[in-house]
Amino acid sequence: MTEVSTRTDESELTPQENLLDLRVTSATFDRVMLTQLLTAGNQEIDPSSIQTFLAVDFFNHDTKSTDVTMGIEPIFNTLFSFKNTVDDFYIKYLEKDTILVDFFYIPKPSDRNKAERQQVSGAVKLGSAKLPLNKLIEKDFSFQAQEIVHLGQKGEETRIGKIFYRMRPRKPLDEAVKWYK
Repeated sequence: MTEVSTRTDESELTPQENLLDLRVTSATFDRVMLTQLLTAGNQEIDPSSIQTFLAVDFFNHDTKSTDVTMGIEPIFNTLFSFKNTVDDFYIKYLEKDTILVDFFYIPKPSDRNKAERQQVSGAVKLGSAKLPLNKLIEKDFSFQAQEIVHLGQKGEETRIGKIFYRMRPRKPLDEAVKWYK
């Protein structure tokens, strides 16, 4: 058993299948950038009042999310496992694509004015991180950090924090990479 995964036994996989395990350990938000984003810089935020969660989009799987966490340094410690058929298309996808992780903020009712309370019925997207999949082909299964970027209304990108994670295939990809290249 490792810190990455034990949820699904490899014996449940056919020879053409593999599992990609993604462990999201934590994130760190820049307090100044978060204050500007959430309050337009008008007031200081209380880190203990920040509620966030993240959603993970990978390949052809349904979106998966974490539980809600508190603070500007949330601890997610969540394992996502994705079962995939390993073929030419999948290997090319790993070589060139990313896992998209979206971060959301849950505003407290007291943080919104009356008109906003009637219009807003959920979470507000803070930003996204793109986790490069080519690390799997390169056999780099170490802990990684990736920037969380907020996309402004005019398309400008602002770095608001970092996500810390580790990913790996459950079975080695060596043979599949040789076969499909």
